[in-house]
Amino acid sequence: MKRFVPIVLRLLLGIIFVATSGIGIFQLAPPPTDYPPEALAFADALARSGYFMVELMAIQLVAGVALLLNLWTPLFLVVLAPVTVNILLFHIFLTPRLLFTVAAPGIVVFALNVGLLWIYRAHYRGLLTRRARP
Repeated sequence: MKRFVPIVLRLLLGIIFVATSGIGIFQLAPPPTDYPPEALAFADALARSGYFMVELMAIQLVAGVALLLNLWTPLFLVVLAPVTVNILLFHIFLTPRLLFTVAAPGIVVFALNVGLLWIYRAHYRGLLTRRARP
């Protein structure tokens, strides 16, 4: 049982990121309209930048596929960490009334990433060396 938990969590996180990036890349769903005006303005600004959403969807797609294939999992968990933190903070600060409804998937994604980072923590010991020498 214990050995299947990381596999299930990794596959779940990979599926979520592949699916959401596919939806974003191919615009299969309309942007949310029930967010507060500040949240919509922020999301609109990112979309109007011309590069950010493309970059974000590409990172999510590559990382999601890598997680599904179990390729460089510790690396891609670190790559996805800022994405999941930003998703969580977006909902905490810009959609607080929707935190446990619309924002629930973001909370789940953050929890999955943190849980997997903890499971793979032995792979980060070298990165967390306080005074590393070349």
